[in-house]
Amino acid sequence: SAWLYAFLHDGLKFPLNYQRLRSASLINNNDVQWTLGAILYRTRFFPLKSVFF
Repeated sequence: SAWLYAFLHDGLKFPLNYQRLRSASLINNNDVQWTLGAILYRTRFFPLKSVFF
């Protein structure tokens, strides 16, 4: 959860009081729980300089 907090607020600049972000487990009756794992897997290829500096 600390990684997600840092990613959203420090990386993507979401305000701390942003309340419209929702996670989904189904889209059109299709399971989408794999997406968080896929995002985490793909972001490991981003150079830290381009994300945080």
